[in-house]
Amino acid sequence: MKRTTKTFTVTGKIKVEERSYVKEKVAMTVFARVGRRTLASTPVNKNGTFTLKFDRKGDLAPANMELVVGPPVQEGRLTKAATQQIPISANEWKKSGSNFSVEKEVFIPGDIIVCWLPREIKICGVVCKETPIADSEKTRCCPVPYAKVEIYDVDPLIFTLDHPYTTVSAADSVIEKPFMEAEIMGEIPRPPQPSPSPSPYMSEAVSEAVLDESIGYIDIAKRFEYLPLYSKDLLAETYTDQCGEFCITFTWYPGCINPDIEPDLIFKVSQTFNDGTGPVTHTLYAEGYSDTRWDTADYHWVKLDVDDDVFVACNPDCHPLLDRRALFLGVGDQEIYNHIEQGDDPSRACGFVYNGNFLKSPFGAMLDIRGVFGSKVEEMGERWYRISYAKINNCASKPADDDPTAWTPLTDTLTDTKYYWDAGEGTLHYESVALGPHSLSGHPDAEFYKIRNTQDDDGHDLYWQNQNVIAEWQTVEKIAGEWTGKVDDGLYVLKMEVFEEDGSPASDVLVGDDEANFAYLYMYINNKIPMVEIKEIYNGGDLISMACGSFEHVIGEQVMFLVDAYHPDNHLRYWHMTYQIGYGSSSGHVDRLSDGTVWAADPLLEDFRGKDNQNIIWTNFDADLGLTADPPSPCSTFGIAIQLSAATKTINGYNFLGSSYGHYQEVHAGLAVHHDDSGGE
Repeated sequence: MKRTTKTFTVTGKIKVEERSYVKEKVAMTVFARVGRRTLASTPVNKNGTFTLKFDRKGDLAPANMELVVGPPVQEGRLTKAATQQIPISANEWKKSGSNFSVEKEVFIPGDIIVCWLPREIKICGVVCKETPIADSEKTRCCPVPYAKVEIYDVDPLIFTLDHPYTTVSAADSVIEKPFMEAEIMGEIPRPPQPSPSPSPYMSEAVSEAVLDESIGYIDIAKRFEYLPLYSKDLLAETYTDQCGEFCITFTWYPGCINPDIEPDLIFKVSQTFNDGTGPVTHTLYAEGYSDTRWDTADYHWVKLDVDDDVFVACNPDCHPLLDRRALFLGVGDQEIYNHIEQGDDPSRACGFVYNGNFLKSPFGAMLDIRGVFGSKVEEMGERWYRISYAKINNCASKPADDDPTAWTPLTDTLTDTKYYWDAGEGTLHYESVALGPHSLSGHPDAEFYKIRNTQDDDGHDLYWQNQNVIAEWQTVEKIAGEWTGKVDDGLYVLKMEVFEEDGSPASDVLVGDDEANFAYLYMYINNKIPMVEIKEIYNGGDLISMACGSFEHVIGEQVMFLVDAYHPDNHLRYWHMTYQIGYGSSSGHVDRLSDGTVWAADPLLEDFRGKDNQNIIWTNFDADLGLTADPPSPCSTFGIAIQLSAATKTINGYNFLGSSYGHYQEVHAGLAVHHDDSGGE
């Protein structure tokens, strides 16, 4: 008997958990899968609905089918940790003629949605060929112009995901051995990578201790020597300018797979030139697995040195910005000049961030100060630097550099993790390093930080997890359990200085560019939190008791709240008041106003104070509660929960600050509303 083909249709609606930090419309794709086989896939439309169709022979609906909802990436890169799975059993299908259908409602938690938000990654740098300086043992960077730079994301094929680590103690070290299994939705799992803590991977001396713990008795130390098997995805490509410099921005989906929460990058550089017979392309620089830059920041600067034995057309007339210089890059992901205003432009206030939703946003809490030191800064031995700050009135009022009373050094602890690949051992070594603060000769106060080495004493090329973070500035402190400003709110300027090992200023290091524009960083600090309070509630002009919140309501009477929902210095991001009726699904907004970062329809305001001892009128009170002249039901008493919340525009360089530092506040009130539904009889 010939089996007929049936059509199966899955329709659904996706609901996303509301989170204050989920500001963007998230793109999603839905897959229908049985085991590891995909039957159909479709994007989710802007209304959150989807329709999947597939044909199947036979009269039985598929058993144990699963809907998989995830970001719009290659299916092979979807994992269970980064997707939402919804099972569909055989008895859920409804038969209509020769077709089957099922409807599903899918709820996506906010923690997963955050991992689906695309991120903008910006990579800048310079490509150099080191050339000797005449009558000197030094070299200089000869920039490589018009070279093609390719950026890849590395995905090693040996990985652990859903299984715990086995730990083995040996020689006072804790060795972490991942299992070699991974539950994946597709073909390629994500990689292991250096831990932020100083815990080295397997060394030759202790590998024997875990042979019995290894799947298939594989020596874990050796396996990295012969494998690293890895895939690499091309993320972006660009070309250097006439002076060997480049910048490119591309979109990256982080995923929810721990620990791969940042892109892991390697680079390739090639150049095409005419050798007399025609254009010829040569690979000038190519990185492999051992060169991976783990956990690259959203804004990162690199220097790519062409191999000594490679023929290169370089431009000796250029003097690369970062050859012997030290300069600021910005704060967190916010770039100096591009995002952080550094002048007195009347349209953009100095020291504030202007970058998309970060409209005139001040800085606060814990700040990563980013900078970079030129490739030649360490040629004459160990170098140290000091970063100091001064409070100023405007960008034209910087104090004199030689006035020690005007400047305060940063002294917050700075650590970083360095790592290198030892091809002989087949191991990845990494170690946490305390970069400062330290004291130097003639300077007893601990206020100096060590410039990171790019090579160790044994000739290994060193990489650092946070290469461009040159200082941490903690602008808040916790007093009596509450976060408060450690420095006064206002405009500050930061400067950097480079010193030799003996404590003397480094005369051959230029701070800033040729015009010293990057020698200073202007930034506005504000750690004030929003004021939020529901002061009084009125019904029909009558003040009701805040203790019990109970009142009689007649259709047409005005319900009003006297509130505080403001920022003292006009840096409010939004305020909004919501309601919830009982424990059901009846909820919504009483009123709201934001700067545009939460609701696209709201106005975009630079200086936004909010509601300072002002009224909020519940305009649609009767409609929201379903109260009419002819009541729809005999139930006439409503329990209502009210929430008033507000958040500031203060950022830490990466995102808006939230409740952790008090920059998101909310208060609540309960109402017991009785409506006389007798119709006046």
